[in-house]
Amino acid sequence: MVIRLRYAALAFSYATLTVTALTAWAGPTVSFENDVQPILDGDCTICHYAERPGGPAAGLVLTADVSYDNLVNQPTSDACMAEVPDSVRVVAFDTQDSMLWLKTAPDDGRCGVPMPWGTEGLGIIDPDSFAIIDTWINEGALNN
Repeated sequence: MVIRLRYAALAFSYATLTVTALTAWAGPTVSFENDVQPILDGDCTICHYAERPGGPAAGLVLTADVSYDNLVNQPTSDACMAEVPDSVRVVAFDTQDSMLWLKTAPDDGRCGVPMPWGTEGLGIIDPDSFAIIDTWINEGALNN
């Protein structure tokens, strides 16, 4: 099952990269504010918000006012670093080095469990939302 998921994620990534390359001349097709943040609001902020009793999960706040700055080019939590040294939450143009992608894919290279918490990963439970995150990262993880 893990191998099947890995190949599905790989095939999906290849397809997304191909589409991204073909449409690159037209500029980004995904907006962080209009496309990515609504996914974070719907699937992530239930655990990743500042006022959460005990603090935000993994110390990561994903509400609209701070999510972009907390994701792009930011190191992961200490716990994640212990499992995957030098890990970064989002690396522009690089899904395989972006922990957000690895945790939602889900990919064996991730730290911890797939996200959203208690699921097999966003890529399994909501492939359309996962495709938006995938495309956003591949298009440069812009704050647009």
